[in-house]
Amino acid sequence: MDKKVKLTASLLLLAVFLLFSLVGNGSKIQIWEEKEVVQPLDSKKNVNETLEDGQGETRSDQIFVDVRGCVQRPGVYQVPVESRVFEVIDLAGGFTDDAELKSVNRAAVLLDEQVIHVLSKEEFEQQQRLHPGYVDGLVELNSADSTALESLSGIGTSMAERIIQYREENGPFQRIEDLMKVSGIGEKTFQKLKGDICVR
Repeated sequence: MDKKVKLTASLLLLAVFLLFSLVGNGSKIQIWEEKEVVQPLDSKKNVNETLEDGQGETRSDQIFVDVRGCVQRPGVYQVPVESRVFEVIDLAGGFTDDAELKSVNRAAVLLDEQVIHVLSKEEFEQQQRLHPGYVDGLVELNSADSTALESLSGIGTSMAERIIQYREENGPFQRIEDLMKVSGIGEKTFQKLKGDICVR
């Protein structure tokens, strides 16, 4: 009789042990399955962060240009690097009826933080009268006074005086590239100015 009791007790203990073992394994399986579901969500989040970084890199290839004067929608516009003046003017709605097209070089390459000011016909004529040295909206290097030269991007009073002194001592500029012969004007500065200057 005692043997039967002991055998029954042993079987019960074994059954309880097996039951806990199965429950334990089930829990592990459930936890593993939950981790497998969560992992793709985390991966998707990382992809989104990568895309956002990619968009940031794209923005670094953009420049900002301030368009003023006789255009339909003056304002600051974001355009790709190496865009042309005519492209940003198109973004601004195009010229108004009283715009003087000669006041801007529509083929010039835009620079970051550049100001494009489209003059009216009246403003352009007034500028021509008051400040000699403009030909079709471009600064003519051989006749421009200090005011006209200083209207060029990056040219201050001292550099304008240096340009005038150079032509007085060496004669008129034969081509726009001769501007690089002036002390302080290198290739980089010339590239910024070449779309706004001329010689005749």
